[in-house]
Parts: sequence; structure tokens; C-alpha cells
Amino acid sequence: VTLGEQRQIVFAKVAEIWGQKLQSDVPITVLATFSPLRCTATGAVLGAAGAYNIFANFPNAARTDTWYPGALANKLSGSVLADDPDPFVNADIISFFNGNLGNPGCLEGVTFYLGLDGAASADQIDLLTTALHEFGHGLGFHRG
Repeated sequence: VTLGEQRQIVFAKVAEIWGQKLQSDVPITVLATFSPLRCTATGAVLGAAGAYNIFANFPNAARTDTWYPGALANKLSGSVLADDPDPFVNADIISFFNGNLGNPGCLEGVTFYLGLDGAASADQIDLLTTALHEFGHGLGFHRG
């Protein structure tokens, strides 16, 4: 298994976990990438995510003049509101994860743990937990 394949396995598990919790007949599209994010030798941004599209005043919206993250708006409307085959148009969530983690100058010596069993060592950060958290932001869940 390559690094990219193992990351995809983790993201698929995250989608499965969220899928067991959410009730929607409309698929949720997630864009995820590993990119250099802000970091120093002793600290780093692990990831970031948010709603890629937001909608207001769509059919079946619970409130008028209120913005909804794409996944929730699609669920409430019963359809994909940004109906376009291009995922860079119709995505519900956009997410970024730090591709430089562990490299010199970027939380040195720490890597993402790519397992599914929560058994990260002291010098690893569980990608599954990080992605669950970040995808939650993309779904509209925010800690207040």
C-alpha cells in the first residue's frame, strides 16, 4: 500500500463513520489534499476544513435569509444544489492536511499515524481523529 492509498483508506473510514451518524439521501462530496500548512519546528497546523459551498433561500430551507453549509442544504432540499460534474464546483467540504508534518522545520519528528485502530505512538498524530474533526467543520459543526 502506498502512502496515498493508506491516506485514502483513512479518509474512507472517516466517511464511513460520519455516514453512520448522518441521515441524508444526498451524497456528500469532500475534497481533501495534503499541502504545506503553517508550522514551526515545535508546532503545526494539522489540518483545516470548511464548507466549500453555502446556500440560502433554497427549497425546504428551515429559515429564509439564513446561510447553510452545502451538505446540510443539500439534505434539506433533497438534491445537489450545485449540480455540476466538476468536484471543484459541487463539493460540500474542502479540507487540507499538513503534508510537511515531521519534516525539518515542521513539528520535527512527528508524523501522521495512518492506522484505523487509534494506536498512534507518542510521536504520531492520528490522521483518522484529525480528519473526523476537520470534516465536522466542513459539515457545519463548530465549537463555540
